[in-house]
Amino acid sequence: MRKPILLLSGFLLLTLLIAACSNSGIRKDSPALALVGNDAYLKVNVWYEHPLKILSTNYHKGIMLKVGDKFKIIDVSGKKIIFSDENGIEYAIIYNRGHTLVSMADLLSRTFSKTSVLEPGGAFSKFSEMEQQNIRQGKVVIGMSKNAVVMAFGYPPEHRTSTRAADAWTYWRNRFVTNNVTFEEDRVVSFR
Repeated sequence: MRKPILLLSGFLLLTLLIAACSNSGIRKDSPALALVGNDAYLKVNVWYEHPLKILSTNYHKGIMLKVGDKFKIIDVSGKKIIFSDENGIEYAIIYNRGHTLVSMADLLSRTFSKTSVLEPGGAFSKFSEMEQQNIRQGKVVIGMSKNAVVMAFGYPPEHRTSTRAADAWTYWRNRFVTNNVTFEEDRVVSFR
């Protein structure tokens, strides 16, 4: 009698584990899910060397997908955000839990939006001409605001920059080389 109960318990545990692993990590009532199956626009610049292996760390090497670019969100499953451009090329942002400490829903909604930030009156229009030019080029320069840096370079990985309120942020060019941004009164004073 005891053996069938153990087998049934093991089977139920395995079933729950498989269901948890296949879950996108996004609650069914999350507004971020409204992006799935629809057109969306990049809110920040994103770099990649291989389109299907874009780490959420957002290493700054390779080709840059530009803020405002239009994509279709195909799926959010497991630890991936899968999307395609107007030419049908598929991309995948891989959730790197060690570096990205936000939820999948937050990762999706801070990377994409239903409307372009480049539209008149959008977030991009609120930056100075100097900031806009550097955002378009994916550069960080002295004098840029924190919000402009986020749009130009993406969100700093939380494992080294625990809060955007901090005056020092760390970005990664690759697995071994970092860039450090220092702010005073919300403006970049050093980028190295």
